[in-house]
Amino acid sequence: MSMNSVLVKKQKGAVLVLCLIILLVITLLGATAMQGSGLELKMIKGFSDRQQVFQATETALRVAENRLMTTPFTSSDLSSATCASGSASCFEDTCTGGLCFLGDNTSTTANCVIYTGTPPAMPIWHDGGGFAVWDNASFHLEQNPTDSSGITVKYIIEFQCFVDAGSDTVISGGGHAFYRITALGANASGLTEVMLQSTLSTPAL
Repeated sequence: MSMNSVLVKKQKGAVLVLCLIILLVITLLGATAMQGSGLELKMIKGFSDRQQVFQATETALRVAENRLMTTPFTSSDLSSATCASGSASCFEDTCTGGLCFLGDNTSTTANCVIYTGTPPAMPIWHDGGGFAVWDNASFHLEQNPTDSSGITVKYIIEFQCFVDAGSDTVISGGGHAFYRITALGANASGLTEVMLQSTLSTPAL
């Protein structure tokens, strides 16, 4: 075997190794690009899901606000003297019917206080607050989209006593009824959740 034949074989072997290295690098680059594309798609879908849930939750807030403005609750609905615990038609301390009031408003608006005794350790809308308003269908209202998205939106309305009709500052008597609305939206899988709140004051009939 001549020296030239040996050199040609060595050169062919080096070219083969070089091709394999280049192929490996290209494969790794392709796999990395595919992983990056997959991650981007997941991020885009997550953002889209969150936007859909946000819009549905905001819609529920607007529906609740419109309900309060067009069909105001009466003084009897807000009175601790007439609202028995467990009533779904007025505001009381179990949040039955999604209407919550942890205070006392006996007989006259001048006696209204936001909390009877010590305020709860957790906000009423908190899962661990002891009220379970989101788990029990009797303790919240629902305003779900009519499409096939599978999004669910639950909400509660809290009576927060009264505010001055001119300045919206909280007062102990007279004025407008002051409400806080909390809405919790979730997609079909339950992995994307959005909670929104708004406050509103309306005349009490």
